[in-house]
Amino acid sequence: MTSAKLDRPITLRGVLARMEVRDLFRGDLLVGLGGAAGGAWLAVADPTQLRAAVPSAVVLIGVVIGAIVAGVAIMATFLNPAFLRKMRAIDEDPVHYLSPFLLTGLTGTVAALLSIVLSALPETCPPGLLDALGGVTGATVLYALASTAPNMTSLIRFIRLQEDAAEVPDDLPEIGPRGRGSQTG
Repeated sequence: MTSAKLDRPITLRGVLARMEVRDLFRGDLLVGLGGAAGGAWLAVADPTQLRAAVPSAVVLIGVVIGAIVAGVAIMATFLNPAFLRKMRAIDEDPVHYLSPFLLTGLTGTVAALLSIVLSALPETCPPGLLDALGGVTGATVLYALASTAPNMTSLIRFIRLQEDAAEVPDDLPEIGPRGRGSQTG
């Protein structure tokens, strides 16, 4: 195994750590911050309404997670050895296309778990705990919902990359992990 293969992230944390900053700071982050403010405000103003919103949030998060699984499955169908060689030849990393989906899936899963906790809190829980949980839950739910659209755009870019790669012969020579620049000779 080469050192370049050892540098590749093999954990969710490693993949997310190598995401580009522009993938993190899109409009979905602003929507998530709005969700944090809205969830915290609703916890303060009307905790009953906050709890009433949980079932709808859980259903929507289920839809998001389903869309993420479907998007990753579509991408995975293209990841055959010939296409991966072509991606390496142009110095494209397939993980770059998958990592936003992983972040949204992780955020959606956290949102679902927080929604369960929020729905299980007793009416007598400390107001500060409800406020904080309402804010974090609102942030994760709305971030996951809002990040689905940019992820679908990323999926379209990936499919267009596959379309472009279809015109390149499958019998590319073996080249290094950094693309054409690492070829010898």
